[in-house]
Amino acid sequence: SRAIPFALGKKKFRAKHIDPYFRDFIIQDDLIIRKKSVSKIFEIKPFDISAINIHERQSFFANAKMALHTLPNQLQIVIRKEIAAVGDFTDHFMHLYKTVRKGDKRRETMIANYQKDLTEFIQQEQALTMKQYGVFSVKTDTSNPKDKVQAIGKLHDMYIRLSSSLESCKVRTRQLTNTEIEKQIGGILR
Repeated sequence: SRAIPFALGKKKFRAKHIDPYFRDFIIQDDLIIRKKSVSKIFEIKPFDISAINIHERQSFFANAKMALHTLPNQLQIVIRKEIAAVGDFTDHFMHLYKTVRKGDKRRETMIANYQKDLTEFIQQEQALTMKQYGVFSVKTDTSNPKDKVQAIGKLHDMYIRLSSSLESCKVRTRQLTNTEIEKQIGGILR
């Protein structure tokens, strides 16, 4: 008689239930493989244009346009808010130090104080930052090994082409590993 309420009521799971639509993929070799497509996810680290002059800024935007025109396929850009880490601002600090003339102690101490204050703020307040990710996807029949290998090669070529064209803009890319992809997808599916 004690089992009757449990048998008739809605079941409560310890983990959230995920629809079958979201379970039809595997993560293998830093790729997302589905029945009819293969996808590559990479992080895009933009260049800090806040401290450059007008001519360098115009050059940056011209190079960015050229990089976007060389896209071989559709690129999906995903922008997410994530908790910031101190390492996320290393490039920003290095760029600030490069803009200061050597021997300018006043500005160097000002930047050092700014770096110390921002680092403490990030560690104490769990500040959010915007992170950008790119996704390339190729439609293919993954049950056919030859088609799958060709699709993986095409994805690799598209990624290399984009990352090399973005180098002129000083925009860097980094392919996500299996564990990073799992973490990203887990954050989206929750």
